[in-house]
Amino acid sequence: MTSQGFLQQEIDAVVLAGGQNTRFPTLKGFIKLGNEAILDRNLSILRECFGDCYISTNSPEVYFSRRARLIGDVIGARGPATGILSVLLATGAENLFVVACDMPLVKKELVDFIAQNQSEYDAVVAIYGGMVQPLLGLYNRRAISVIEGAIEAGRKGLVDILGMLNVRYIAQEEFRSIDGEGESFININSPLDLKKVELVG
Repeated sequence: MTSQGFLQQEIDAVVLAGGQNTRFPTLKGFIKLGNEAILDRNLSILRECFGDCYISTNSPEVYFSRRARLIGDVIGARGPATGILSVLLATGAENLFVVACDMPLVKKELVDFIAQNQSEYDAVVAIYGGMVQPLLGLYNRRAISVIEGAIEAGRKGLVDILGMLNVRYIAQEEFRSIDGEGESFININSPLDLKKVELVG
């Protein structure tokens, strides 16, 4: 089953762009690799795969030109969990595919593969290098109450929250032929990270 059929109708998507950006001198989503900003590349991939695409941000003036609905946090606590919760609440999306704005090498084929594993789960995420990868995955609105309760209790980490949900964890071996090097999970947190990515790209 491809993303152009069932998935396109049943899943919306969001680029999380609400980070504090404290370790990098510029907004990471606007970093260009080649001739394209990371944010634009990820939006393009998501638009090929799914229905409506959003940007989660508390600085809407920065992203007006991106032709996507902009959604701010509904509660004061910041972080990716708050962004996901806010988009699920604001849009009524049944399933929401999430990508961070600072992940420059996301493979469309892996996005498709993760999404196609949704079957009555609260979330679908991959495991790579022995670590859960929560910022490239799918979240169902059934997770809303758990995410909300966790944030209110001060437990904002997505890996922690996933431990409270019914999750389909996709093992590394399952997507080895798609992204065996785990390039899709690389994110840029510093200028040094960017140099490493430029060498990979």
